[in-house]
Amino acid sequence: MTSHTLTRRPVIDRLAATRADVVDHDDFVDHALGDDVGPGGPALLYLTGFGANRSVWRATARMTAGWRRSVTMDWRRHGTNPPGPHDYTLADLADDALGVLDALGIDRFVPVASAHSGWVALELARRFPRRVPAVILVGWMPLGAPEPFLAGLDAMRDPERWQGAVAGLTGGWVRGHEHVPGLVDTVEGMRAQGFDMWSRAAELISEAFHRHRGPLAAFGRLENPVPVLHQYAAPTDSGFLSAQLATALHTPWFEVHRLDHARSHFPMLEAPEEIAARAESFLRARLTTPAGR
Repeated sequence: MTSHTLTRRPVIDRLAATRADVVDHDDFVDHALGDDVGPGGPALLYLTGFGANRSVWRATARMTAGWRRSVTMDWRRHGTNPPGPHDYTLADLADDALGVLDALGIDRFVPVASAHSGWVALELARRFPRRVPAVILVGWMPLGAPEPFLAGLDAMRDPERWQGAVAGLTGGWVRGHEHVPGLVDTVEGMRAQGFDMWSRAAELISEAFHRHRGPLAAFGRLENPVPVLHQYAAPTDSGFLSAQLATALHTPWFEVHRLDHARSHFPMLEAPEEIAARAESFLRARLTTPAGR
């Protein structure tokens, strides 16, 4: 097996010269080229859910950098980016992602989207069909959101009820998964976000579900639907998987994979190897150009 050395490229700050909302990123590149592996395109762009930061993807990005260029980034007002009002739209976040890619000189890319950052991945696929040949979703609700979840989003937009709604949601993420490395710290950081962030996230997510009904329905309405893979760990009930498998039977561009080695809302912290390997096998099967070519 080829030995790979991962290095981090310097942050490219061209964004800072053109806009007030500076978006930072990590760029992992493998310099140990081989005949059929190595850095190349399409690159992987790792997107986090609202309130989280790019560190959740670090282990997975280091692994996929063995095959192709892998980039992580923080949303505006998140992680290492400057604080400010959470007044952005999904289109704004798509613009931020595109700005990072353009600054790095990346043309074709595959969004790897955690949870509701899948809506941003959809926006990128809709606006840039030539540049986005596939999408990978991790831990989402591809067939639509259940009513209790939508009711929770409504509560998060209420100054009187948001804290209870956030406590209930995040408590479920932690309960029984305290042993997962980094999970408690990740959730604590998300809980520390104020009403401004949680209410904005709830508004964007709720509006997207009501507008599109479900993510797969929205991807299916693209002029040329791209291959979509959903990898997930929770919920573990068989009905959630069965419904997606049934959809895949008559949706040739969709695949689902229930992760064997993860059970939490943050499977990238539990099973980065499995996520990376399944993502790469999906892309090699679905895309005509191998990584690094």
